[in-house]
Amino acid sequence: MKKFKTEIAFFEESNVYGAHFHVPTKVKDYFEKKKIKRFICRVGAESWHCAIMSKGKDYNFVLLNKARIKRMKWREGESFELSLEEDVSKYGMEMPEELSAIFEMDVDAEKHFHGLTAGKQRSLIYMVSKLKSEQKRIEKALVITEYLKRVQGALDYKELNEAFKEYKG
Repeated sequence: MKKFKTEIAFFEESNVYGAHFHVPTKVKDYFEKKKIKRFICRVGAESWHCAIMSKGKDYNFVLLNKARIKRMKWREGESFELSLEEDVSKYGMEMPEELSAIFEMDVDAEKHFHGLTAGKQRSLIYMVSKLKSEQKRIEKALVITEYLKRVQGALDYKELNEAFKEYKG
């Protein structure tokens, strides 16, 4: 685990990256040498799964989402002690119960899911876990697993979004 002082900053020129914590190069290099890519990030009692990302050769950061910033009432320029420790979870984030239950019952869906890259697996997990309603999580997990079986694991996010719309329609 590494602890360091940092502050919230924003990339003004980017449509993709926004709020983030700067990560010193020596911290990134420490984890890189150990081949650690996924982390649990902690600021006080708040924690989340993350990765160290780079912008250019010399700037490293951990992204923050708008919901966390709003909930914690954090502001640009505010300083914090941040800690990063290796994330040893299977997927780099918590698997939602609803998705896990489907995989227990549907071996084909699980096979197609595990055939995806780790990043695509996390994206699908996030799509389900970000929903507050248990019913919505179940519905989204069902659409995802049925879609993966239909396309034999050849994930296309545009097609998947269409599958979500068709389900709601």
